[in-house]
Amino acid sequence: METGVMSVRIEGPLTSLADLPALEPLWVTLHAHHQAVASYRPLVGDLAVSWDRRRTWYAKLFADAGALFVARDDQGQPLGYAMTQTEVGADDTFEVVGGIVELVSLVVGEAARGKGIGARLMEAVRDHAARQGVDTLKVAVMAGNSRARRFYQNAGFEAGEEVLYHKF
Repeated sequence: METGVMSVRIEGPLTSLADLPALEPLWVTLHAHHQAVASYRPLVGDLAVSWDRRRTWYAKLFADAGALFVARDDQGQPLGYAMTQTEVGADDTFEVVGGIVELVSLVVGEAARGKGIGARLMEAVRDHAARQGVDTLKVAVMAGNSRARRFYQNAGFEAGEEVLYHKF
């Protein structure tokens, strides 16, 4: 471990609903960031409502091959997390082996950013995919979130498709 870098342990894959409540402050921070940078509008305005909906979605993911990875400090406090979902099997568009692991969320708390925690979470997700025999990761980045886009590009991701929305 580098000198001056906090001690961090990565837990996972976790699949218990009991692990979700501790993630709320991290999600709220990310959604507030999305509210500040997103170029597509409107976003859910109420942070508590956003978390409630996200928590409900995570619970559904657990029931459908979802997995959670949590970065914790020495006191057990969550510093960041990654939530995934695995789609097993062949894809109809892209050549993949074993399926695709989608990185549904990757969040690092503001005070813990720039310390390699996101990279460690990404490594845990890659290892999880490899253990499942999957060779492809996928992630969606909020339009306007250039910091996240740079992080994923530096991690080896490249554009495979774009998702467009039309609000009417």
